[in-house]
Amino acid sequence: MNTNTYQRYKDPKTCFIPTCSKTDLKNPDLKFFTVRKELKERWCQMVGRKCPSRALFCCEDHLNFEEDLENYGQWISGAKPRLKINATLKNFSKKPLTAINMNMEDRPSTSSAAGMQIDSAIQCDKRIGVSNKYVMAQAKTQTRATQFRGRKIKERVIPSRMMQLPNTEESPNQSPSLFGTSNFDSSSSAQQEHIEKRGREHLLKIIANKPKLFLGLPKSFWWIINFIAQECSCLAFHIILTFFKLKNNDSFARMSEEFQMARSTIRLVFEKNVVVLSTYFQNCIYLPPLTEIKKKLPLAFKIRYSNVQCIIDCFEIQIEKPSDPEKQAQTWSQYKSCNTIKYLIGCTPAGYISFISQGYGGRTSDKAITEWSGFVDVLPLNAVIMADRGFKEIESLLSTKNGKLLRPPSVFANQKMLKKDVIKTKVIASLRVHVERVIRRIREFHMLKPHSVVNNKHIKYLDDLVIIACGLSNLQNPIIKDV
Repeated sequence: MNTNTYQRYKDPKTCFIPTCSKTDLKNPDLKFFTVRKELKERWCQMVGRKCPSRALFCCEDHLNFEEDLENYGQWISGAKPRLKINATLKNFSKKPLTAINMNMEDRPSTSSAAGMQIDSAIQCDKRIGVSNKYVMAQAKTQTRATQFRGRKIKERVIPSRMMQLPNTEESPNQSPSLFGTSNFDSSSSAQQEHIEKRGREHLLKIIANKPKLFLGLPKSFWWIINFIAQECSCLAFHIILTFFKLKNNDSFARMSEEFQMARSTIRLVFEKNVVVLSTYFQNCIYLPPLTEIKKKLPLAFKIRYSNVQCIIDCFEIQIEKPSDPEKQAQTWSQYKSCNTIKYLIGCTPAGYISFISQGYGGRTSDKAITEWSGFVDVLPLNAVIMADRGFKEIESLLSTKNGKLLRPPSVFANQKMLKKDVIKTKVIASLRVHVERVIRRIREFHMLKPHSVVNNKHIKYLDDLVIIACGLSNLQNPIIKDV
C-alpha cells in the first residue's frame, strides 16, 4: 500500500529585483513582502525590468520595516504586512532589460492560456467519455511545453478499455491521506493562523499562571507589565518576550516556534525593549537611608555590625571570544580562564540591591572598578562597607567620605594568624555571604549565568540586561526570611 501523500506544486517566492537572486527556499530566514498594485509599475521601472501581470515579491533587504509598512505594530504581533503607497526601495542596483528577461516576463500564465486549454479539452472529452484526470495530465504537459523549446511529443493513443472506465477523479475538496481521502478546506491558511493564535494564547496563559518560573517576575507584580506598557508606550506582549528571553535564554529560532512569530521580528522586539525596560528598572536600584536599613537589619548583623550599610562584591559573565586582539586582552579573566565582563554589585544586609556598575573587562581589578564606577559618590558620609580581602586597597577611596571598610584580616605566607583574626574572618565571611546569595539570584536569569557565553551581538545590551535582572530581583521576596 502506498502511503505517500502528494501536495500541489507551489512556486517559491523570489525577489523581483533582477540583481537580487534571493528566494524563500534558499533564504528561509528572510521575510518576503507582496508588492502593491500601485507600486508594481513604478518599482519595475526603477529596477529596470518589465512589469508583469502576476504578483511580485520583495525581500526585506530592500525595505525598512518602520518606514515602509502601514501596520508595523500589528505586523510585529503577527498580522499580515501591508506596504505603504509611498514606500521606497533601498539597497538595489538597476539592470537593463535583456531578451532573456523579456521572454521570461511574457511566459504564459497557468491561470489564463493553460486554463483555456484545459477547458477546451474537458469539453471535448465529455463528448467521447474520457476521464478528466487523463485530460488534466495532457493539459499540464502542453503548458510546460510552451515554456521551453523541445522536441515534439507524439499524440498518445488511448486504449479502448480506458474509454469505458467511469470517472474516478477525486473532487477538489478531497486530498489523499493514510486512511483514505480526507476533506480539504480552502481556508486552510486562515485555520492555520487561528491555530497559531490559539497556541500563543495558551502559552501566554501558562506564563501568566507562573510568571516567576518563566519571566523571573513574582505573580503579585504581574500588573507591572501593563503599567510599564502604558508608561513607556510599548506593547505588553513585547515586554513578556523580553523577560522570557532574559530568563530562559532560548534562541530566537526556538522562541519563533514557541510564540509563532518570525525570528527577525522577535530579535527586533528584544533589542528595542531592552533599552526601554532598563531605563525603567534603573529607578528600582538605590541605596536606602540608614534608618530604613536598620529597620530590616537581620539578627546576625544586630549583634556586632549594626552600622553596615552596604556589602559589595564583583561577579563575571563569560562572553564569546572577541576578534580584536586588544579586546581579547582587556576581557581575559585569569580567575575564570575565559573572556568575561565584570560588574561591581552592592546590596544592603537584608539583600536589597542598592548599586550596580557598568560592565568592565575581566582583566580590570576590583579597586579600579570601584573607583571608575562612581560607587563612592553614591555613599553617604561615615558609611560602613563590608567587602572581601580583594578590596583592601579601596580604604583610601572611602577616606574621602570618612567611610570605614570591614574586611577579613590579611593573610601572610610565613606568619600564622592569631586566634582573634581567625574568629573575625569567620564572622565576616558568614555575614558577607548574603551578597553571594544576591548574585546567585541574578544568575537565575540564564542569560547572566557564569558561563552563558553571551553572543558578541548582545554585549552592547549586557549592561541593560543586568539592570533589568537586578530590578526584578528587588521585586522578589527577601533573601532572609526573618527580616
